Amino acid sequence: MERFFSLTGLAFHALFLLNAATLLVPPGFLNPNWEVQTITGLINYAPLLLLGVALTGSGIYLRERAERFRVLQLYCYVLAVLFALCVPLLVVDSLRLYRDTAGQIDEQQQKTIADIDRQQNRLQSAITARSLPPGLDVAKARERIEGARLQTIKEADQARAQTRLNFGRLAVSKTLLLLVVAVLLFLLGRLSQFLAQGITLDPNVAG
Repeated sequence: MERFFSLTGLAFHALFLLNAATLLVPPGFLNPNWEVQTITGLINYAPLLLLGVALTGSGIYLRERAERFRVLQLYCYVLAVLFALCVPLLVVDSLRLYRDTAGQIDEQQQKTIADIDRQQNRLQSAITARSLPPGLDVAKARERIEGARLQTIKEADQARAQTRLNFGRLAVSKTLLLLVVAVLLFLLGRLSQFLAQGITLDPNVAG
């Protein structure tokens, strides 16, 4: 049974590491989109890692190999630190993506407002030159132009608010998941330490 647990645990470890490696190809370091996608992928594959640790630990415990528990403990601590380090990276990337998206919204708003201003200037020039099309209601034309301006500002504000909400949810949800994985790995590492001490102190093993 201990061999089954050990081999199954190693298989889960291999699947996690293989999938993690595929996330890094092609590399896109310093690209916030790539970094967020990579972190999200690591979170999605984290259950494989946790199952692998649990099964491997079960196999080691059944075999009563204290020295292997120490290796598993170090492995868990290293991965816990790596997942914890992803938290500030994810927060920074979420802020960068929000700023980039908000900048695109601002740019589009400015272009639309510029088009509206040109329409207003053409209307004013036609009024000054007394070259208005027959039957044109100047008051309604000005009202439509001002309505378009206000609608553009409103839509841009709504888009910025929705973008802020989306990236806020992304940062909070992924941060919580990263912390959960990091804490579980740390606890599994501590459990490995306690089990290793228990095996070492077991008189049956010592003898």
